[in-house]
Amino acid sequence: MGRNDWAYVNLPKLLVKRLDSFVQSQKARETGIYNKSELLRKIVNEFLEEQEHLYNNIESIPEFIEKMSNRDHIVLTHNNDAEFLEILNAFFERGEKENSVCVLAILKEEEEHIVKLTKKCDLNVDTMFNDQDAVICFVDECIKEKFDITPFKNDMEWIQESAKRRKKNGIMVLATTSETLSKQKRFSDVLLDEKYAHDMAATSDLPLSIICLYTTIPNNLMIEIEKLHDVVIKRMVTKTGLQ
Repeated sequence: MGRNDWAYVNLPKLLVKRLDSFVQSQKARETGIYNKSELLRKIVNEFLEEQEHLYNNIESIPEFIEKMSNRDHIVLTHNNDAEFLEILNAFFERGEKENSVCVLAILKEEEEHIVKLTKKCDLNVDTMFNDQDAVICFVDECIKEKFDITPFKNDMEWIQESAKRRKKNGIMVLATTSETLSKQKRFSDVLLDEKYAHDMAATSDLPLSIICLYTTIPNNLMIEIEKLHDVVIKRMVTKTGLQ
């Protein structure tokens, strides 16, 4: 944990003594803990497993998206238009509820199909677009032969400034960019895109949450994808439960 171990964490002195005592105990040895760093690692891993279990047992997409936190960077999978619509509906509903701007980061060729789906949402998404509470960012320029996030970064800077002026509480992004790169087998670019998204969610001036949509997550990227997201839902969550 570093030079002063528990000094980095504001803990009561009595609790620190108990933790130090536990690390030296036989019970700690039996669970594979021999020092403070291993204890912290075990606690963090158990927390992450608990969160993964929680999210993978949520019964519906609306419930999952409702429970998202600001600055979350997550993966959701979908298999058909019905599931995509369910995600879109919950995405826009959360945006309205949280007074956030909803951003669709998609290809130009996806626009017609996705806009048709938005017209089936419970909310009047057309009104959200007219009020700039919903915005489409085309990512075509980013994923030409050489991956370059600059065009999207510039769009997001403009959206953020606009959101600040209109007293918005945050920004939500629903992105298909990495899925497109994955289908093109540009796996190194997928990780570049996800790394940028993860850093952007963590450092943006306004609270920012990002949902990355995939139909399939390549097995060769799974470990890195999990590292670059707060939560990865590997199974589809629908109104009727997990598939």
